[in-house]
Amino acid sequence: MSGPLLIAHRGGAAEAPENTLAAFRRALSLGVRWFELDVQMSRDRELVVIHDNTMDRTTNGTGEVGSLLFEGLRKLDAGSWFDPQYRGEPIPTLREALELFASHGAGALVVRRRPRGLRDLRRHVWTISPPRCCLDAGR
Repeated sequence: MSGPLLIAHRGGAAEAPENTLAAFRRALSLGVRWFELDVQMSRDRELVVIHDNTMDRTTNGTGEVGSLLFEGLRKLDAGSWFDPQYRGEPIPTLREALELFASHGAGALVVRRRPRGLRDLRRHVWTISPPRCCLDAGR
């Protein structure tokens, strides 16, 4: 390794809304090749990239992430809170994020704060990009 390992915490969260594809793309454009991201599970067991257990802080929705079906989560705006130019930025799925990283030879540290859905998380991660991904199942 020829220098420090740069890891984008929640993507390029200083320059785009955290844990969104816009943030991940921005960090990739700056040369970052490792990402830390947070995963929650929708009511219908889709793994989505969002830090908080609730939608209140980073979307125009309210309530627990796990209380909504993925279809409802996908309709939320996860960008406007950061800047109006990101209006309509959706909550990404874990699959979308990992596929983006894989297409750039990037890796990820996937943080799962609740044990529910850990089997689904492992299946998604190992199916998409096993060599460049680490899991933190949290508590």
